[in-house]
Amino acid sequence: VLTNTDTFSNQRSTCLNYGGDLVSIHSRFENVAVGSLALSELNKALNTNKTEVSFLIGLQYNTTWSSWCWVDGTNFTYQPNVVSQDSNNNYGAIDVNSLSVKYSWFGAPSGYTYPAICESDTFWVKAMKKLLKD
Repeated sequence: VLTNTDTFSNQRSTCLNYGGDLVSIHSRFENVAVGSLALSELNKALNTNKTEVSFLIGLQYNTTWSSWCWVDGTNFTYQPNVVSQDSNNNYGAIDVNSLSVKYSWFGAPSGYTYPAICESDTFWVKAMKKLLKD
């Protein structure tokens, strides 16, 4: 969990520098696990007790295909809600609210800054996701 706020491209660069990428989410279970972990880690790092915050995830709008896709190349097979897209909302974020446990996604405007969630060892994570999907 990258607790500092930054733009999508800067957060992705940081994840890549750590040997991972921004997280991709492929099931309700993963969505809840990622959201819960992210909020917990943010609160530990900042020594706070926030109940709601938004995090960038590896979701990006591909204008060529007119659809959302994962930057790590995994298939976009799950979304907890319809993520709206307009000319300004090109990146995806998860809204983490520990009180409602909804973990909905939204289109984040370019240039806005948020904390982010990385997944490390993407080879292993992709292999596990493939096993769970099969």
